[in-house]
Amino acid sequence: MMNHPMIFKIADGTNIYNSLVNSCKSNGMILIDEGDDWNLLWTGFGSTDVLKEMDRYQKMNHFPGSFNLGRKDYMFKNIS
Repeated sequence: MMNHPMIFKIADGTNIYNSLVNSCKSNGMILIDEGDDWNLLWTGFGSTDVLKEMDRYQKMNHFPGSFNLGRKDYMFKNIS
């Protein structure tokens, strides 16, 4: 059985946080710049196009429309 490395990618236009990069790398993850073979996608916002093309093992930190849950003004608007 081969042990495949965990790979993370930071989306274009997203702020690169040293704490994220250092945490992932210290836990054995590898940072890539390009490609679709990643386990974790760190992005400022999730698009439906990326979500449709993701495999079951791939995760991203924001899903489409998640800003409606995190911002108080949108949450109030959506609840009322």
